[in-house]
Amino acid sequence: MQYGQVASTAVAGAREQPVAVSSRVSPAKKETVKNLWLPVPGKTLNDLPDLALLVREHGNNACRPEGEDATTGVRVQVNDTEVALFRFGGRVFGTDAVCPHAGGPLVVGDIEDLAVGDPCIVCPFHKYRFRIRTGKNSFPGQPEFDMETYPVRVKGGGRLFIGFAQLSQKCFEEQDF
Repeated sequence: MQYGQVASTAVAGAREQPVAVSSRVSPAKKETVKNLWLPVPGKTLNDLPDLALLVREHGNNACRPEGEDATTGVRVQVNDTEVALFRFGGRVFGTDAVCPHAGGPLVVGDIEDLAVGDPCIVCPFHKYRFRIRTGKNSFPGQPEFDMETYPVRVKGGGRLFIGFAQLSQKCFEEQDF
């Protein structure tokens, strides 16, 4: 399949939807990585709180939206993977949904903008900070606590797609081909 072509796939529990396939260059490895772009069911860009607005209101202080059920992100399951989606200005970032240190739910963590335009999510359990662009934690010498990040695209109507290097094995186990 060529760059920019659209494939069609069946994902467990979902209607058949187009899945964009593209290539990108991994900055760390300088090699081409192909992604399968899977739709995020039931969520659009408008469902994500814009964290850039919060940071502008509160400065670089840790903050989160107000309200009993308010979260800084949205937790979704795509490709048998729990992903936290965060909106910061015009961009959407995908990360692991739970803290790799102690399993805290990152979508309820505070948001900080330690350097202008480089937001961090703060785990609600032990206050570990993670850059939502890279997944790196703020504690030097502890790369085992870095988290996975996932590329996210926003298409027409605010539809969200998450990029994965491969489909989960569970997708094939649950389908009757």
